[in-house]
Amino acid sequence: MELSHVYRKGSGELVLFLHGLGCSKESFADVWELKGFEKYSMLAVDLAGHGDSIRPPDFSYSMEDQAELCASLLSGIEYERLHIVAHSMGGAAGLILAGKSGIKLASFVSVEGNLTGADCGLVSRKSISYPLEQFLGGKFDKFIEANEKSEDRSLRLWAGMLRKCSPLAFHRSAESLVKWSDSGRLLKMFLGLECRKAYMYGERNSGMEVLGMLEGVERISVSGSGHFVMSDNPPEFYAKLLNFLNSRMKRPIYSMPEDVVKALSERGLVDSYEKRPAYQKNDYIGWIDRAKRPDTRRKRLNQMLDELESGKEYMGMKYNANK
Repeated sequence: MELSHVYRKGSGELVLFLHGLGCSKESFADVWELKGFEKYSMLAVDLAGHGDSIRPPDFSYSMEDQAELCASLLSGIEYERLHIVAHSMGGAAGLILAGKSGIKLASFVSVEGNLTGADCGLVSRKSISYPLEQFLGGKFDKFIEANEKSEDRSLRLWAGMLRKCSPLAFHRSAESLVKWSDSGRLLKMFLGLECRKAYMYGERNSGMEVLGMLEGVERISVSGSGHFVMSDNPPEFYAKLLNFLNSRMKRPIYSMPEDVVKALSERGLVDSYEKRPAYQKNDYIGWIDRAKRPDTRRKRLNQMLDELESGKEYMGMKYNANK
């Protein structure tokens, strides 16, 4: 099984574009003519059951199997560093793909990609509330027709892509997407990536709860946009994406202060600290080091020590050190 795709060879830096639920590689159609992207190799795919890709009735359409097909496609392409740009559902498949061996990941850009259960919104969760037979028997067609009549240009464009999506693939993909989003694993996977990462979102969605969960992640707003930032404001979206890709600046890497080394040793927490993901260790040290007052510094240091000891929190957020 091979996914329908468009590929243009440039440098060893490969940008992989992954679309959302019911969408296609046409979500990123504007990128091919834009100045500045020509130096990158670029690959846009139609996930299974979407666009022009195959749609076998016995395929699972799960996020895991979608990621596996993407990995298979990548195995036949020469590249030195991979940049994943993933919208909505593509964010889930992209995160699973990023964790596979042999993926030379340089950066990950989540474009309102699914990270929590709240990201499923009305579409995927409502779709799977209907039995499959009912969904295939008319609900999907009515959903498309409603979007075709929308005053929102992006929803009308989406409706055009939905017409090329298998309703079976849509329903099964939505089931898997909701399961992954509700699990809480996607957010941990995203925060745990040890590469440059950013979260791009539409200005109209600036109240999303997930934005407050992205400690240490670059957050990039696209003005005048909703969920479909690529079509709501293409010039700004692609300009900001290109700026991120072109930038080689990483988050500052903080050195371990002597008082932190001493405190970890005295509490017997050196091993617990070392087992934490790199981004957590760096965030802890930077947070402690930025304290202006000695009492604030002590308070932050003690919080880190307590969280390491419990293994259940990170910067006040729930965390399972055993996973």
